[in-house]
Amino acid sequence: MIRTAFEEVGVGREILASHALGYQLHVPAGRVDVSVFRDMVRESKEQGQAGRYREASDRLDAALALWKGQALANITSARLRARADGLDRERLAALEQRARLDIKLGRNEEAIARLSGLIAGDPLREDLYVALMHAYYGADRQADALNVFHQAKRTLMDEIGIMPGRRLRETMQSILAQQLQIAA
Repeated sequence: MIRTAFEEVGVGREILASHALGYQLHVPAGRVDVSVFRDMVRESKEQGQAGRYREASDRLDAALALWKGQALANITSARLRARADGLDRERLAALEQRARLDIKLGRNEEAIARLSGLIAGDPLREDLYVALMHAYYGADRQADALNVFHQAKRTLMDEIGIMPGRRLRETMQSILAQQLQIAA
């Protein structure tokens, strides 16, 4: 019955194998969204490393367009939920990569919006604050860049009782000296 349903939608019967424990789908990697997403992210990284930031940005946009929300949103199985959380982390990493490409391309306002959203979801990531400071500085908004440092400092002190790390402090000092090299 299941194989017949696959045939009715134009998929061959061989896609489904039965085992003592149930069924297994045999789908080529190029037809599974997560495989396509990972390939596109890898290609984007390669393009970015080669200095082809516009192509890298476009490739990431295409990869991120495959997402329609949280991975496996209605799944309650602990094992599958852990897998879904990993997939969501991959998507967030791609969004972060996209924001860094925005900075390299001079699209600072877009980077500011992306990074602000990422920080709201993970307020203890100092590297996100550093990237946001770069975006504000690149948009000629030095006061906002400095405010990001102070926001990070408050958050880190209030949440886990630590002072900002070296890179965050050095970024602030470079902004104060008006010598920040935009490198995201």
